Amino acid sequence: MAQMPVYDLRGPAGRLEALLDEPGLPAGTPPRAAVVFAFARAGDTGRLAALAKTETDPTVRAALERATRGESGSTSFRTLAAVS
Repeated sequence: MAQMPVYDLRGPAGRLEALLDEPGLPAGTPPRAAVVFAFARAGDTGRLAALAKTETDPTVRAALERATRGESGSTSFRTLAAVS
């Protein structure tokens, strides 16, 4: 059995980050991409930069591209509804 990464789950950012590797959220699901927009809205560019280096999920990568262009408002979240 694969071992899940260990996160510091204190605070909202840690809980959001843990969602990215949640076994119940397979690649391509909107909640994974929504985490990117949440980090962007919080101004957490460090987490976005770290995620950009390792993320392979196309839905999350697309969200990262939008977020780095400053597109993290409600319209960005609405684009995820079309994916689900």
